[in-house]
Amino acid sequence: MTTEQFELRKARRWPWLAALVVIVALAAAFWWWRGAAQSQQGGVRHHPENSL
Repeated sequence: MTTEQFELRKARRWPWLAALVVIVALAAAFWWWRGAAQSQQGGVRHHPENSL
């Protein structure tokens, strides 16, 4: 495999890797925000029926 082919493969993989990182970051931010909103509402009690 030449260096050019390797670079082409790496370039093709980057958008998928970036998309995965963005999705994971959004999910983590959502869960953190959800937990922060719940803790503001009623202390640190966890309600099983509210979790997914």
